[in-house]
Amino acid sequence: MSKLLRLAVALAIAHVAAPGDAYSQAFDTSAKHAQDAPTLYITGGAVIMKRSTPDNGTFVAANPAGTPFQTGNDFKFDWEAGFDGTLGVRFMGRHAIELRFLGIESDASSTFLTPSAFIGGGFTGPGGTLFDTTYDTTLRNWELNWRYLWTSQLTVLAGFRAINLEDSQRFRIGVGPVAQGWYDYDNRLRGAQIGIDWSVLPAASALQINLSGKVGLFHLKSEGGIEEFSGTTPIGGFGTKDSDTVVAGELGVSVGYRVHDNVTLRAGYQLLVIDDVGLASNNASASLLNPSLLSNNIYRDSILYHGANLGVSITW
Repeated sequence: MSKLLRLAVALAIAHVAAPGDAYSQAFDTSAKHAQDAPTLYITGGAVIMKRSTPDNGTFVAANPAGTPFQTGNDFKFDWEAGFDGTLGVRFMGRHAIELRFLGIESDASSTFLTPSAFIGGGFTGPGGTLFDTTYDTTLRNWELNWRYLWTSQLTVLAGFRAINLEDSQRFRIGVGPVAQGWYDYDNRLRGAQIGIDWSVLPAASALQINLSGKVGLFHLKSEGGIEEFSGTTPIGGFGTKDSDTVVAGELGVSVGYRVHDNVTLRAGYQLLVIDDVGLASNNASASLLNPSLLSNNIYRDSILYHGANLGVSITW
């Protein structure tokens, strides 16, 4: 487990909290500790997040010298907009069931001419060859959580979480292109999570500050490999499947202001870490000299998302 994920888990246990809920706390109303608190709540808004840079492995190198021509540091993911929304129903005074969705797509690219003969992207070739490489990652997250108002300012939760992570790195080699190597990896995580949400200020305050966190244990199914093309015609490839038990966690902080009895505006910061999933970059690097390694191996690593969120919570 990465040092960063260990920190996230430790903070969660220490009562610091999850990003999705960091601005989704319509449950946190001035009446949340009373029996007549609002029954329904909905939160929607934008997330502006950045995906972590791939590990600095080598994707294209001099052949046979091994001098790196293209590495993970050449792929700088920009800030991207996504959506985070929650729909919940409150019952029996202190309980709530909520459904949450988070989705975001990230992309980066790198283009260069090889200074000398090369190996990479599933092929070898001469110097002066054009490489046009794109990298795309898609995150889709669904949650069904039960929340319980433990005290007037502390909420605990438990629930089911599903994460789909698709990671793709595609090398287009030469003008046309002459050849292509596509590394595509599909990760499916299903499991249980627990979390907490602490309202720093009393519920009666129009200003709200929330610290939240979640951590979960998931069954991972990972599948992927390389597909090679001559021009646009498939000529073969190598791939496999794998499964494991992994950890994912979130942290968040949000500030909200109640502009109406039933409307709260929120903004905050959130962090999501998914440990040990199949990533295209790790597999392209590990199989640089021998793509057939991908017939029996999926090389895995952690991925991190972080950034800001802006949203509105409505209760009735």
